[in-house]
Amino acid sequence: MQDLRDDAMRERHWKKLMRICGRTFRNDEKMCLNDLFALQLHLFADGVSDTVEQGRQELKIDKQISKIDETWVGLQLEYTPFGQTGVYVIDELCLGAVYEALDENELVLQGMMGNRFMGYFEIQIVAWKTKLATIRATVRTC
Repeated sequence: MQDLRDDAMRERHWKKLMRICGRTFRNDEKMCLNDLFALQLHLFADGVSDTVEQGRQELKIDKQISKIDETWVGLQLEYTPFGQTGVYVIDELCLGAVYEALDENELVLQGMMGNRFMGYFEIQIVAWKTKLATIRATVRTC
């Protein structure tokens, strides 16, 4: 019962618990301990534990994706004129931070891809992998 109080539990996890125990219930402020006992979730301890663990892992992934979002909002590529040509090129001074963020974020995303609970975030993870690959290719050609 203590695990069910975890902040990582989202509505989708409670719906999964309903499927596991074959019962429906309302998860709101009126739900009390007696209601939880009536669900007999103790008969489905493995499924409950797995669902709580899923919530915890998904919360970690969510935080990591948010951190990646924040990183790239703050990074900017600066351009400087290349001689007298009128062509602007990426300023090399900002590339260090860009490469560092690319390396770190690609590694984090790769770790997420190996997490068995990444399904809910798969679209976001793949989108970020694609964005970072594009950024790396763009920076590499400069």
